[in-house]
Amino acid sequence: MFIMHGDDSETDDSDFESSMIAWLDLSSSAPTSSAPDPSTKNLCEAVTTAIRTLQNVRLTDITANIQDLHREILEASNTINKYLEGIMSQSQDSLEDLGLFASLVQPSFLTMLFSQRRIFHNLAVKALAPGAVASTVVCWVDGLIAKFAEVTVVIACGSSMPPLISHSMRTQFEDDGLRAAAQLPENWSLVPSAISSPKSSPAAKRLAIQLAFAVYIVGPRLQKYDPWNDYDTPQAVEFSKILNEYIVTIPVNESTTLYATQMLVDQMRLTYAMIISLFAASDYNLERPASPFRPRTLSGVLCMIQLILGPSVVQEEDDSTCITPCEQLDPAQILLLHWGDFMCWCWETWNDHRVANTECITRLTATWLYHLQGADSVPYQDIPNAHFVLDKNASAANYAMLQVLHQGVAKFLAAGQPATLQESFYVVLSSACRSIDHLLRNELVCGRKLAGAEITAKCLLGIFILLSVKTEPDRRLELKATILESLTMVDEGAFDKAISDVCKDKKIQFVERIDELILQSRRELIRSTEPEKELTDTQAEELRLALHFLIRVWHSAEGRSHVQRQPILNLLASLANRLLKCEMSPQVFNYLREAVVTGFCVLDTDPSTYIKSPKQEDVWRFVFDAGCSDLVMTSNFAYHVISTPRLPDSLTCAEAWDHLRDAITLIFRHQFMDDEQAIALLVSLGICNAMLRLLDADAATVHFILDSPWTMSFCVELKKVLQKEMNESENDHTQLLKCQLAPVGDVLLDALRYKLDSDNTSRVREDIPIISRLIYHGQYPDYRLLLVSRTLSAN
Repeated sequence: MFIMHGDDSETDDSDFESSMIAWLDLSSSAPTSSAPDPSTKNLCEAVTTAIRTLQNVRLTDITANIQDLHREILEASNTINKYLEGIMSQSQDSLEDLGLFASLVQPSFLTMLFSQRRIFHNLAVKALAPGAVASTVVCWVDGLIAKFAEVTVVIACGSSMPPLISHSMRTQFEDDGLRAAAQLPENWSLVPSAISSPKSSPAAKRLAIQLAFAVYIVGPRLQKYDPWNDYDTPQAVEFSKILNEYIVTIPVNESTTLYATQMLVDQMRLTYAMIISLFAASDYNLERPASPFRPRTLSGVLCMIQLILGPSVVQEEDDSTCITPCEQLDPAQILLLHWGDFMCWCWETWNDHRVANTECITRLTATWLYHLQGADSVPYQDIPNAHFVLDKNASAANYAMLQVLHQGVAKFLAAGQPATLQESFYVVLSSACRSIDHLLRNELVCGRKLAGAEITAKCLLGIFILLSVKTEPDRRLELKATILESLTMVDEGAFDKAISDVCKDKKIQFVERIDELILQSRRELIRSTEPEKELTDTQAEELRLALHFLIRVWHSAEGRSHVQRQPILNLLASLANRLLKCEMSPQVFNYLREAVVTGFCVLDTDPSTYIKSPKQEDVWRFVFDAGCSDLVMTSNFAYHVISTPRLPDSLTCAEAWDHLRDAITLIFRHQFMDDEQAIALLVSLGICNAMLRLLDADAATVHFILDSPWTMSFCVELKKVLQKEMNESENDHTQLLKCQLAPVGDVLLDALRYKLDSDNTSRVREDIPIISRLIYHGQYPDYRLLLVSRTLSAN
């Protein structure tokens, strides 16, 4: 047994010298020869055994002062302490199973430890010499509790103390930790109440906060248990009241940090990060329909967030600075972003930009987006999956991303030249666009309707058109591709509203910039015809993305009413002429050929109007050269065949019939696998409708179709699909194909039979309204823009 004397720290406000007595039998602290040595035995097994040993101790046996029992307890304590020291020193053996730490901070284990702590404190006091007084009494449990708190910070943030701290300062921290542990209540269930208790010292409050963070946040993440349903610890309602009282009573503003050392400021920020993470977690677990109106509490939380992000983050004149992220995360910021449900809770709580000081929430979101890849995180941190965070409340996440996009557009406009924008801005913008892309995809898959889709689409349209071709081409291209994918997933009603709004925005000047984009693309094509100026892969990708963006705009009704058609067709004509000369690499040729075909199929729906556009026969030749196995080109071509009022000469139409027939035959025979199988199902109806349209061509084309033996073979296969009975051994593909072709399959067979049995040249079917949808298929850079057509009668 030993007594330590020292001056009071912030754990005690007394001016008198105090003494700290620790119950520890040094003669029994060394392991016996039969005891397991963690240095030679697997550490995880040793810690598991130590936990079991402590759990099996009966409290009555401790007071009996059984020597062997005390030795076993101390050996178990030493083993656990070695494990905790290993985590703090980043030892690989200790980091292999962090689930053990979750077992150490489970409420049931802490309840047991505090029960033993109470008995050992009594034993230590009784062991004092007559007349001796100790103001602070600690035992081995207090040492473990203080270590739990420090390890919690290490796991959550990667470090607990500055690496250059002196030995004397580190000793002082450890001494303060023991004193703070000794001040905690006797029972674990009362420890969280010390957070808001006016009788608790600052150090005791910090320790209680760190222990609560370990129990409610770190432990459940590492071992997947629910502390909120454990009756050994305060429930959400009680804990939320404790945290609310702490937040409203503590002064939080930048002036509190003016005269403090950097170490104390960092300690304060880390404590605030834990408090608001715990507050968000308890608020989530209250399971109420809406958070109550708490202006003082939420104002305090906002002040804490501002202090964690850095001083004066919202005092700049330019509001767009609120999407400037914290590029290098410190421990408090790491803890706030990577642990708990704080981001989701923030988005739900502050979903109105008119609330004062919510700019810091936008900056917090920007910082979260910047660090989604986890580059600044320690290796063993379990960082929440971004999609999980977004899906927890898709509507709130969408609003948060919308604020980032809105500020992104403002920053583009304020910069004048995008080349002056920092790389971090593009990282944030790219992550925000990918998040929007994910939310829109889920909207389609799950049938959710996100509010503000038209505003989101307007921001995406503005960002795409404002992006410069002079900065970071690789990142810019990927960002544009992400925006294009998102725009294809916005429903047509919201997209039309977005086009209307963005065209009215005088700051963005959307229509003027569209003309500038077309002119710039044509200039690149002209330059590439000069000697030794071959079109590079980057330039070709820029051109393809520009064309696909123009196609998406023109595909909407509002786009057709605001954007001129002729300049786009002029660009298509120039590119088609360039492709006919084949002066480029095969990959570039294939990408641009598809863009020309898709653009022509969407825009050239009125050939009777005299305009400069690619020749219809040339575009059809591009399709034939691509082959019938290219389902994207075939589907886009089928839409054109259905919608065009004028068909080319008989020979070209006959080739088109062969191309479409061979493509649908490959689908009948299940020649497409994996992703292409789904595409085959989508495009099959459009292909059959296009074949039906070709039966209304001139007599020469119809005679060629009917005289071909392959037509009869096609009829046999189509009839088999339509009449096929589903066997248990067959997959769902055949049944889905049968359902897909049901609206047109029998009509096509009847039309062929009718044409074969009579010489009547009347139209097979009258003009039927057609709808189509653009689908972004694949991943950048190997993506395709698929045009799927349906007749309204097929819906």
